[in-house]
Amino acid sequence: MSDPSFESVKAVPKTHRAAVSEHVGDYPATKYIDTPDASSLAPGKALVRIVYAGVCHTDVSITLGTGTDQPVTPIIPGHEGAGYVVAVGPHAAPGPEVVKVGDRVGIRFVADICGNCDGCLDGEEESCDHLVISGTNTPGVFQEFIVAPASQLTPIPDAVPLSMAAPILCAGLTTYKALLNANLKAGDWVVIPGAGGGLGHLAVQYALAMNYRVCGIDVGDDKLAMLKGYGIHAFVDFTKESDVPAAVKRAVGEKGAKAAVVAAGVIAPYQQALDYLGFRSTLVCVGLPKDGKFTVDSNQLVVQSSRIVGSSVGTRADAKRALALVELGKVKVELSVRDLDEVGEIFKELKGGKVKGRVVVKLF
Repeated sequence: MSDPSFESVKAVPKTHRAAVSEHVGDYPATKYIDTPDASSLAPGKALVRIVYAGVCHTDVSITLGTGTDQPVTPIIPGHEGAGYVVAVGPHAAPGPEVVKVGDRVGIRFVADICGNCDGCLDGEEESCDHLVISGTNTPGVFQEFIVAPASQLTPIPDAVPLSMAAPILCAGLTTYKALLNANLKAGDWVVIPGAGGGLGHLAVQYALAMNYRVCGIDVGDDKLAMLKGYGIHAFVDFTKESDVPAAVKRAVGEKGAKAAVVAAGVIAPYQQALDYLGFRSTLVCVGLPKDGKFTVDSNQLVVQSSRIVGSSVGTRADAKRALALVELGKVKVELSVRDLDEVGEIFKELKGGKVKGRVVVKLF
């Protein structure tokens, strides 16, 4: 689907559509809310017209109260937004403008940071002590207009459709950063459980773009066909194997893989990974199972000089690089586009595991 022109969406009405959950546990429903006054923006703020927003499983867990964070109510979920700047507040400080009216920009999971804590100063802004999260402790992107810090907006290349850019701002960014945290070299084997899912299919493509050898774990001939189309090197269907780690080792070699990036939202792949990872390997935890506990043998970690790391979202710089690989044609999002009015139903489908790839809602 082509992007709407800036001219067709730049008008700022007094009210606009938003998907809202009045209480934690409520599925969101569309209603009209007041639009921020474009003439009264605070210094350093921008008013963004969202035209596409990706739907992430984290939106579901936060809104329904099953996630790791407690949202403010009423909840406007969403943290993968793409659109146009329609107004900019006064300069916060001397210097060039960060963004200007008409720019194509994205809003990420990280809505704002303090810029002064150890996490920010170390270049790990997702670990900011005062993190502001889209759709959690500030309104998210399932609305037509949103005020955001201009410095936190992600520029979107002209060659990347806004509908495709939206999921990259969380799902793509998350998997890209996970692979950076995997401590791999070109030619190394990385195993991706959940390879055919919303996160996994992007992880596969980013891994291939980084010149890693990829073994995907998932189920079904349709996912196998999709992953083969990307150029995946090996595939394990976990429903056809009584011993998944053994099947992975047959694919990657008995020495095992150098890394596993677990993009699945269940715990079994975490436990299995410890049995197919080799020396100096890295298990990267990305998926968020309801019960996140698995058993680790500390002796194994010591003897193999291996490690287990958690990986959340990435920085503004990571987001720009993740989008650049889309611009270069190395990564493509498998997505379906639906209307904002369907967000509540989409949440139910995600909760029931009925969604393939990513769903993006349009807000125009």
